[in-house]
Amino acid sequence: MIDRVAIQNFKSLRDVTFGMGRMTAVVGANAGGKTSILQALRFLDAMMRGPHPGEEAHVRGRPGAFFSGRRALERFASRPDDGRICLAAASGKDRFSFEATLEGPNAPIFRFTATLGGEDSALTIPDEHGMEARFFGQPGLGAFGPAALLRLDARVLAEPAYATGLAPMLGPAGEHLPVVLADLAAVNPDHIGFLVSELRRVIPTVRRIRMPRAEVVHTIVEPVTIGGEVYSRTTERREWGHGLEVEMGDLGFLPADLVGEGVLLTLGLLTVLHGPGAPRVVLFDDLERGLHPRALAEVVGCMRRALDARSDLQIVCTSHSPAVLRLFSEDEVRVVRPGDDGYARVLPLASDPEWLRWRRLPSDEA
Repeated sequence: MIDRVAIQNFKSLRDVTFGMGRMTAVVGANAGGKTSILQALRFLDAMMRGPHPGEEAHVRGRPGAFFSGRRALERFASRPDDGRICLAAASGKDRFSFEATLEGPNAPIFRFTATLGGEDSALTIPDEHGMEARFFGQPGLGAFGPAALLRLDARVLAEPAYATGLAPMLGPAGEHLPVVLADLAAVNPDHIGFLVSELRRVIPTVRRIRMPRAEVVHTIVEPVTIGGEVYSRTTERREWGHGLEVEMGDLGFLPADLVGEGVLLTLGLLTVLHGPGAPRVVLFDDLERGLHPRALAEVVGCMRRALDARSDLQIVCTSHSPAVLRLFSEDEVRVVRPGDDGYARVLPLASDPEWLRWRRLPSDEA
């Protein structure tokens, strides 16, 4: 379990250090830095284990491959003139850190350090290319993950999907949900019943789900050379996969794209918590989206039952609503708010000057 995090020069997080437990709710205003905390944890995990399902090829120990394009680290620096970004996580006495130097003739330079079981180790890239397997193969790194950053999108969750491998996995926006559920139903039908029972706690009108066969059309763009010139050719390919339907009360089975957002978001979260290849660290952005306050309380209850069922599970979620404070203990909440210099501060709830006012807010004001 990750119990302490340090972040420097990453987006609005200029220099923050804070503790975490098995359940941590990060609360604050919009654009305050909550999602940046999840991204920093995800980036650390990517350096240890590689990308989410559906992302590009495996990048473990290859920071230059991961931090490119839209993830170029220069885009994330709080102050580009600082010249470095530092991310670190601790689990008990074990520690893993990642520092990127963004300036200089050989930039970027990536330095990893680890203290695992009392043993210190370090790796600098590009200076020590070829030593990555030894450093990242240390078994103690398993204490820090694997992690999954979820920014679920109801439209993505509702889309029919087909299997691209033997063990389909849910993507960060909810990609492949129907085929993941279909695969789970084939292997363990009782597990689907459990997911539905948990979903029904949140949305009582849900009765059953099913994953009928469905044709999936996807677009392929291929380069074509004609007369020495390279052009792009777009073709459509059709595959047989699965769709998703939800039985809602007396309405019968409805296609997933006609079902409420809260139903799909909750089903996606439950699938990650209890489905195949479940991560040890779940980073869940925008907890209350699509949910009535009563349903939100039930979702938090589902998360707590998952924690009770899995001793290795850790959940970090974000919210901009003060209403969620009633659902967590004081030591589970971290408040993100801007400091006098405009950069974010991360405080325990009891240290935040406005927490008493938040506690007194009626739920209809949240």
